[in-house]
Amino acid sequence: MDVISALAGGKQETQETPKPSEYPGRFEEYSREAQAVLLNPGEAFQGLRFSLMKSVSQSSTHDFATAHLLSLAPAPASSEYQFATTLLSHGDLQIVGRVDTNGVFISQLKKVFDNDFIVDLSFQAAQKNEFLGMDMEYRGHDYSAVLKVNNHGVREASFMQRLFPWWSMGVRGTHSVDDRKTVLSVCSRLVGTHSVLGTQGDSEGTIDMSYIHRFSPKFAFCAESHVDTAKSSQEHKIGYEYNLISARFRGMVNMVSGRVTSLLEEKLGPSSSFILSADLDHAKKDYRFGIGLSIGSS
Repeated sequence: MDVISALAGGKQETQETPKPSEYPGRFEEYSREAQAVLLNPGEAFQGLRFSLMKSVSQSSTHDFATAHLLSLAPAPASSEYQFATTLLSHGDLQIVGRVDTNGVFISQLKKVFDNDFIVDLSFQAAQKNEFLGMDMEYRGHDYSAVLKVNNHGVREASFMQRLFPWWSMGVRGTHSVDDRKTVLSVCSRLVGTHSVLGTQGDSEGTIDMSYIHRFSPKFAFCAESHVDTAKSSQEHKIGYEYNLISARFRGMVNMVSGRVTSLLEEKLGPSSSFILSADLDHAKKDYRFGIGLSIGSS
């Protein structure tokens, strides 16, 4: 996790209107429970990592905080330092910025209008590459409508509708101006008492499916499959989460390559965590381990 995610993560829910029970989420969130268990790229790390987050100013109208992240990795990976700031205006505004030693600058501005319309502006500059994007979402009682545009010529519109308390469906269209190509996608989300089944397919022959079952508040198991019929490729993963009194352990196995990834987060106190990371690729004989410490309050 980078600093911008750490800063925004703890406060993001307070910046938006709480989601109604009928709100189905955005199109890309159709499998959010499984994605919260499976380890995302960048969560597992190699070497040493230290992060410090501190609230600089708090008042009845805003919060201002800073964060520092230092990563020390053995060659050929590079070490990195990140600095980030965040300004949270209670109820409707969030501004986050980040810069690192690789010359990457990222900023994000999120504004909530009338409790149901959200505008998210993002900017990224890395050497000669620049990215500017806008994300607009309207949240209805039981649906979500999203429009995305960026300076790379990509336009995207999606709609997610809750049809029944246990079933939601969505549709998405993505158009690339440069490639003159349009991709249509559909998704389905089935919610059970202790499980969620999410599926997605698009007009290019890509199929994604995820399933998660929570056996208890402590233990959850999930599986995810990705099949690309056009390229005749596939990927299958299984993941699990086990919550202890003061720790959270997550693991993931790639069933195709045999790669095993795990992450242990141990709470040392109200605002500090000790992290152990392991990424084992037996086929390539590539073994990576990491130790991290996170300190700070937000």
